[in-house]
Amino acid sequence: MRTFVLACLLACLLAAAESQDKYPSQFDNLNLDEILGNNRTLDSYIKCLLGKGGCTPPGKALKDNLPDALATGCADCSDSHRSMVKKVLALMKVKKPAEMKQVMDVYDPNGEYRAKYGEYLERFPDERSS
Repeated sequence: MRTFVLACLLACLLAAAESQDKYPSQFDNLNLDEILGNNRTLDSYIKCLLGKGGCTPPGKALKDNLPDALATGCADCSDSHRSMVKKVLALMKVKKPAEMKQVMDVYDPNGEYRAKYGEYLERFPDERSS
């Protein structure tokens, strides 16, 4: 379940950062390392996704595009966006597993995407292996 939350967050980042045709290009220059390295900023994005806090423009775009990215398997994502998703998933699975589960519960209440992406998500380490 924790991996699914990460997948959701990553898919959301990918979707938001996706191609000009499908997703807003504002995420192409997003400093992901800065966001992931700052707990307060990362928590702000998570709260935005969960509807528990305000959203910055990038956070709102992420929130708006996450459902589509999950439904399509990030089909419209660029290689750069896929790389961002992997980075987010890897960090969230280890550092924010509870928050990852919360995001999963919101964006995948029936477990459809957890089943669909479970094998992919298991490739990332979790807190038990770190």
